[in-house]
Amino acid sequence: MKIKWKTKSQIEQEKLEQEQKKAKKEKFKGKSLLAKDKDELLEQIAKDLGYL
Repeated sequence: MKIKWKTKSQIEQEKLEQEQKKAKKEKFKGKSLLAKDKDELLEQIAKDLGYL
């Protein structure tokens, strides 16, 4: 089995994507959600799970 190594730029790109996803979720914490906010949160969850 051959190990596929990632380049530094690939690792940095993945880390940046994870931080962006986390930031999108953080904006919903600790506040009551309006209908628009609920739609955005549901869309984000669906994207994370691979439905969209």
